[in-house]
Amino acid sequence: MLAELAKGYAIYRGLDFVRQGLAGVVEETGRFELANLKFSKLIGNADLARQTLAQLQVFGAQTPYEFKQLQELSIQLIAANIKAEELVHTLRMIGDLGLGDPEKVSQMVYAYAKAANLGKVTWRTLSMFTTAGVPIISALMDKFGKTQIQMESFVRSGQVKFKDLKEVLFALGNSPKYKDMMMDAMSTLPALISNTRDVTGILQREFGETIKEQLKSLVLQYTLFK
Repeated sequence: MLAELAKGYAIYRGLDFVRQGLAGVVEETGRFELANLKFSKLIGNADLARQTLAQLQVFGAQTPYEFKQLQELSIQLIAANIKAEELVHTLRMIGDLGLGDPEKVSQMVYAYAKAANLGKVTWRTLSMFTTAGVPIISALMDKFGKTQIQMESFVRSGQVKFKDLKEVLFALGNSPKYKDMMMDAMSTLPALISNTRDVTGILQREFGETIKEQLKSLVLQYTLFK
């Protein structure tokens, strides 16, 4: 009797595990499909949107950031006319400068997008990078050969353009102090947990893509005959 109960319980747990796994596949596939629709509208090219999302998902699996976070940050950048082809490169640079800190990265993406929208840099924008720990003012002083007082006046008069900010930030991001800082952060527990979620998401999405049409058909049948 006990053996039969144990066998029944094992079967129940096995079926429940499969159910949970399938639910995860359905959820992840649905999220990716919705994200693809959103990015297709923003980018204006469905194929490029799908390719961009796939790159972001892989990028998320290699960094401390989750796919959902990267989507949100990317939307800000796309809205500021940053090309889809530049998203991962830009997020990697900002992520390294942010030392793997999601809050700092979010702040810098906002500042970067704001400067891109304006086409020039404001002192407030630079302050957002400074409070995130990036020596952007010193770097600009070196670029233009100015003192801090001169630099502030130069910025406030609208002389520092977005292209100048972009050039200096990428130079800093490639410097020995900041380059690959996100990879160093991958050994932390939060980053490892995030990485596991992203890898699982990729596997779920890839499997979900193979059965997506069948799942849609089943849902439609259930809806029609309910």
